[in-house]
Formats: sequence, structure tokens, C-alpha cells
Amino acid sequence: MGISTSGIEVLLASKRRGVAFGKTVMIGRQNVFVGRKELRQLLEKLGLASDSALLQCVSKSGDYAEPLFRALGANVVESMDASPYEGATIIHDMNLPVPNELRDTFDIVYDGGSTEHVFNFPIALANLMHMARIGGHVMMAIPANNMMGHGMYQISPELLFRAFSKANGFRLNQVLLCECRAINRWYQVIDPELIHGRGQVTNRYGIVAYVEAIKVGPTPLQLAPIQQSDYSIQWKMGRENAVKDHRLARLDLLGSSALRQKLLEAFPGLVRAAERIHGTFFSRYNSLRNAENYRRISGPWSVGLED
Repeated sequence: MGISTSGIEVLLASKRRGVAFGKTVMIGRQNVFVGRKELRQLLEKLGLASDSALLQCVSKSGDYAEPLFRALGANVVESMDASPYEGATIIHDMNLPVPNELRDTFDIVYDGGSTEHVFNFPIALANLMHMARIGGHVMMAIPANNMMGHGMYQISPELLFRAFSKANGFRLNQVLLCECRAINRWYQVIDPELIHGRGQVTNRYGIVAYVEAIKVGPTPLQLAPIQQSDYSIQWKMGRENAVKDHRLARLDLLGSSALRQKLLEAFPGLVRAAERIHGTFFSRYNSLRNAENYRRISGPWSVGLED
């Protein structure tokens, strides 16, 4: 995917919060898909127009990203790929575990849209975690919705919240969604476990999930097994109590009322069509309008200021 204006904005926001880029590795040698004029406009918007290093980090759209990471404070910038065709400094197939010499090495492990192209995604995700040193960060920009065919996977925030856990040596700082429109819309994702409900989304635009996680302890050789949170909650609460929890009850859009059952028996096609229309266009629980799951923000730069 490379680094777009939204990706640069996320990186700048992380730097503002004190994330250190000292020794950085890119998964895939990333391109910066931002021209100098567009970058200047972005920096002016963020009050960084006087930062000459950032202004000079790209000459044209499509440049490689090493100058960008150096402008962010990196003194070493590596890149990893399965092939040497783009001049990556480390040749390794992310379908396979990284060798020991790459473990606990980097301040920033940056996946700007590579792991969704890797068949063994759990291994690729574990590699990101293993390569970060304690105190370092894993940062990801990964397709979340409406990009079918771009790679092999689209990734739910649920997976990210469960995987970047204390059991795996991590604390998840944030998951942001960027709905890629003419003017991007930004959302901060609330952990589904906290609200006892899924954050299902049906929308018309591509969504990229931006992840920032800090390594707080050792990552086990094999990642701890994870379960989807709403199932874990139901198992813990028991069926009767789970049904009483209105947030878990949303799993069935219109519930299991006697009236619905009667209508379904009498007019099955009509009821199914109505449910699809309602779920696609009107139900806020199936959209980014679900404020319990998705908190609208002005952009990544504002996270921490609007709390």
C-alpha cells in the first residue's frame, strides 16, 4: 500500500506523543505516495511547516520512505521483503518465522500494508511482535473493509485488540480507522470487549486500520491463543445472562421476537429483504455511526486532545 497522507499524519502524531524511531524496519520497502506540494500543505495544516527535514523528505510521489523515517528521527532504516527486486536490505519471507538475530532488535517495526499479502498471517503478525524490542513499537496500516482483492485478507479491529495483548508482550495504544473518501473521515476504535458487542460495518468506502502497539514484555515463541471477545463473554456469562445483555443481543439484528417469527413464516422473502435493507442502510449498529464502537475524531493528531 505504501504511505499516503493519512499514513504520514499517523506517523507524525505518534512522534508528537514521544514514539522513538531510532532503529526502524519497514516490512516491504515502502513508497511515499505524497508529492512535495501535498506534503507542504499537510505540514502547514499540522503547524509543522517550519520543519525543513520533513519538508525535504520527499521529492516526488512514489519515492522510497527512508528519508521520511530519518526525518522522523530514525538513525537506522532497514527494509524487509521476500524478494530483492526493490532493494530491501533484509531478504526474508514473512510466511516463515524470523531468525533469532532479528528478534528484539527494532524501535519501530512498520507494516505499511504488507502483511495482508502474506498467506500465513498469524506467523507474519508474530514476526512483527518478535522483531520489536521491549519499549519499541509495532505500527501497522492494514485494510479493514471494502478492499477485497487488494491482498489476501482484510483485518478486523477485533483481531488486533485480541492479538496485541499482555500475554503476547504488548499493550495496544490505539486502533484508528480512516474511511478513505474525498475528505477522509477518522474514527477511534473502542475495544469490543469493553462494550460486549461487535463493531460490524457495512459502508461504501475503503477503510484502513492504523495500529500502534508498544512492547512491554517478552513475546512468546508461539503467540498466546485468542478468542473473539463476544464469544468469550457469552461463555463466561452463560446463555441466559448473555441474552439479557442488550449489547450481546444485537448479534441478531431484529432479535428473536414472536412477531418476527410469525412474519418470517408468512412472508419469508419480504422479511429477509427488509432485514438486509435495514442492516445495510439504516442500522447504526452495522455502521461507523455506532458511537459505542467508533468514536469520530478530527484526525490522528487530535487523539489525546479530544478525550
